[in-house]
Amino acid sequence: MGGEDFGRYGRDGGVPIFLYFLGTQKPELVAAANKEGAKPLPSLHSDSFAPVPEPTIQTGVLTMSMAVLNLMGK
Repeated sequence: MGGEDFGRYGRDGGVPIFLYFLGTQKPELVAAANKEGAKPLPSLHSDSFAPVPEPTIQTGVLTMSMAVLNLMGK
């Protein structure tokens, strides 16, 4: 990700980081974008990026919470 500078905290600052990808688009849009010659989905920093709010937030909160609990040994 050429425009993402979050990785520099870990690489240059020695701060432990965690970055992962979370699906945010409707499955049918992903399937259409994966077809040969199709227009790709907009990226995270695009003005066309429009995630599906409810499942995206719910999944993000759940997976991030589980990751923290796992790291804490809970």
